[in-house]
Amino acid sequence: MKSICVRNLRKVFENKRGECLTVLDGINFEVDPGEFTCFLGPSGCGKSILLQIIANLVPPTSGEIYIGEASSEMKECTIGFVFQNPRLIPWMTVEGNIEYILKTKKMSRLEREEKISGVLTTLDLYDFRKYYPHQLSGGMQQRVSIARVLAYDAGIILMDEPFSHLDEITARTLRRELVDLWRQTRKTILFVTHDILEACFLGSKIILLTPKPTQISRVMSINLSHPREYGNEELFSKEREVLIAFEDSLYQRGKRINE
Repeated sequence: MKSICVRNLRKVFENKRGECLTVLDGINFEVDPGEFTCFLGPSGCGKSILLQIIANLVPPTSGEIYIGEASSEMKECTIGFVFQNPRLIPWMTVEGNIEYILKTKKMSRLEREEKISGVLTTLDLYDFRKYYPHQLSGGMQQRVSIARVLAYDAGIILMDEPFSHLDEITARTLRRELVDLWRQTRKTILFVTHDILEACFLGSKIILLTPKPTQISRVMSINLSHPREYGNEELFSKEREVLIAFEDSLYQRGKRINE
């Protein structure tokens, strides 16, 4: 596994009239191998753009990203992306969606079948392997998208608010399953959210982001053992601590702008 290092990252968008909008303004952070890092910030602050730049889906305006020892190693590192929506191929079954991704790797058909069977069993989807996406609930569709990334064996997993469109009961179930998978695999996970409780429940570290032009206001360690339980006093106390820090960062940013 490899660490992630982001240095002086900026992203500026320019419209047809030549007007510029700075979304990310000097982002610096590091993520250790096997760490579960949550990016917490208000809606529209550029969290998704940050992940897309790390995944090399969107070019930065300036700055550098290092995976491992050098930026060139990004080409050798497999990055998996779980989007807000599952983005499954509608005319393919559950196992077909996963096999489609695996066909890009040098694997025999038997190896693909064993890999698919393994991840579907792990995520309690094996009995639904012949189902099509429209036959599945939203939570199960998102489970398939996670299974797809796990089957591809990505070293780094980027997750862009994957549970934001689900009801809270389903989201809580999937959060627990995600933590279990992370504890088993120790994949490096970067998880975007605007939900403070979600960040505290999942992350080993939380990076607080300000509104645009987005900067990092604070990095907080979540020194709570897993599994964590909703309603637990320690989790509630940590949630309150993060909330106070988050509100303070918003206040300080607004104060600087008004000055």
